[in-house]
Amino acid sequence: MGVPRIRLDRELPASPEAAREARKALGELAPHVPARYFDDVRLLVTELVTNSLRHSALGAGDAIHLVVQLEPATLRVEVRDPGSGFDVPAPPQTPDLGAGWGLFLLGRIADRWGIRDRPSTCVWFEMDLA
Repeated sequence: MGVPRIRLDRELPASPEAAREARKALGELAPHVPARYFDDVRLLVTELVTNSLRHSALGAGDAIHLVVQLEPATLRVEVRDPGSGFDVPAPPQTPDLGAGWGLFLLGRIADRWGIRDRPSTCVWFEMDLA
């Protein structure tokens, strides 16, 4: 039995509960994602959602959008917010003591990642499941 194709599409509140809600949504994938990848996916999603809360100046009525596409060989995650975006910095070699873990972890764990902006900000990553 292989990995099925599954798509999760969730709108998360622009509040401290967003990361918890994202992890809860990922729980639907747990039976289908190889265990050796699942904790890494949860960690990266938590970091990206938290970064959206901290850096995008979300206002009342705004939301964070989580899209997860599971394919037999690849898992792709997108976290979007209505923020104005930013230039893609090089991932730090070591994170600052208080910040910088999100891009550092993306660079270390994900097989591919990037940032798109306009009309909203989208940080995405992919993991090969083979």
